[in-house]
Amino acid sequence: MDSFFQWGGELVLGLEEVDEQHRQLAEVLNRLLSIYQSTARKPRSDNANQEPLTDCLNLLYGDLERHFRSEEKLMREVDYPDYQNHALAHLMILAEMKNYCNRFLNHDEELDLGTLNSLKTWLITHMLDDKALVDHVLSVRNADGAKSNSDGGN
Repeated sequence: MDSFFQWGGELVLGLEEVDEQHRQLAEVLNRLLSIYQSTARKPRSDNANQEPLTDCLNLLYGDLERHFRSEEKLMREVDYPDYQNHALAHLMILAEMKNYCNRFLNHDEELDLGTLNSLKTWLITHMLDDKALVDHVLSVRNADGAKSNSDGGN
């Protein structure tokens, strides 16, 4: 059976630290789908059936938060020109995700395939949008490496 979210191909951006975090996010989304499929026919009122979904949603939120902090640190290190807009997008996504998690926890929101597909689409878009950041980081690192080599390593 194919994964719901197949990480690879054009989603591999060429910066190991970012690629690894993106791969992990894809894995969590695949795990969320798997848990959803195993609990979809069980009553929502049975909290034991919903606990794995809640735990996985919280894991996804935490992984997103860590990934965004890591990206923002990277952006500051290389003086990324679109830092403000990119960081603002992170804040908006985290707020939206936190709001969704709270609504789910309070039984005001259901998890369904539409929501999972929306998360997948958003994550793919985010990963592709990170290409400009990765290109900038690699350019700065290559320029720093070239400068260091021309200085004789000093």
